[in-house]
Amino acid sequence: MSNKKSKSSSSEGMTHETSIEMLVRFLRSGTPEQQEQSARILGDLAINELFRKNISSAGAIPALVRLLREGSASAKNEAAGTLGGLGF
Repeated sequence: MSNKKSKSSSSEGMTHETSIEMLVRFLRSGTPEQQEQSARILGDLAINELFRKNISSAGAIPALVRLLREGSASAKNEAAGTLGGLGF
């Protein structure tokens, strides 16, 4: 039974990683609204230490920095908050 539990946890982790990767793609090349929403969602996920690692590993930090420099005022605000949540 514990083997099934590990498989479930493992597949959930992969799902979260895939979702984070998709959000990072939106940060890089989405519409301004998608970029802002992705930064907000990643900021919410950054509360969890495991998600922080996954967010960083997915390459979100350079995309957030770019958004901080080039995004709309509200996107810059979301990017700054998310970077703060990630410890940067």
